[in-house]
Amino acid sequence: MLERTTSTPLYVQVRDILTSRLDSGEYKVNEKIPSENQLCKEFGISRVTLRSVLTELCHDGRLYRVQGKGTYVAEPKIEANTGSYVGIREQLETQGYDVSTVVLAVEKIKCPKAVTSKMGLEPGTKVYHIKRLRNVKNIPLSIHDSYIPMECAEGLEKNDLCNEQLCKILSDSYGLKRAKVTEIIESVLARDSEAELLKIQKGYPLIRLRDMITDNSGRIFEYSSVVFRGDKMQIKMSFEM
Repeated sequence: MLERTTSTPLYVQVRDILTSRLDSGEYKVNEKIPSENQLCKEFGISRVTLRSVLTELCHDGRLYRVQGKGTYVAEPKIEANTGSYVGIREQLETQGYDVSTVVLAVEKIKCPKAVTSKMGLEPGTKVYHIKRLRNVKNIPLSIHDSYIPMECAEGLEKNDLCNEQLCKILSDSYGLKRAKVTEIIESVLARDSEAELLKIQKGYPLIRLRDMITDNSGRIFEYSSVVFRGDKMQIKMSFEM
């Protein structure tokens, strides 16, 4: 089973074998994997080595532990593409996920200073602030904050922001077509307000995606900041050279 004469550490070999079993479906989603005693006996390794492997796979979102019961196979992370002309909601629905949106706020405000500088707006410019919570399988997945200058989309609040994608509304109803998207992806920790909405603990790992969307004239007509649960979501990036 394990090659003990090779230069590849036993830890790495065990991790690769378990990963292969997960990828092939040998271990089913939400199924309990063999006990630590069974795996240690199978591989002929110490419990310390095995626990290090299992801990890494848990951190990677491949497994999860239930105290007093054992280690189980986690559901695969949800995948979405960045830089896509298709909204994230549509991407998830196309993959067969049950997606729902809760509109938390639709308000007309003076653009926050931090956003004003990013969008190249004059201080005091009025914008729509739209805040939404997105659920997948009734589990909170992401929080979306979007800012759109009011002059670009008068009456935006009258649209069905719960059931229609914002990008589609802006394109179809206001002629705001995406010509360029600038994106920043970073890892952040959940603040109190985010933890409450996503039903996680403060300090939980999140992925933050910030978008600045520009039309053909070079005007930035939308700035958005989205935080995703890091244990549920992965962002895919692809390039054609």
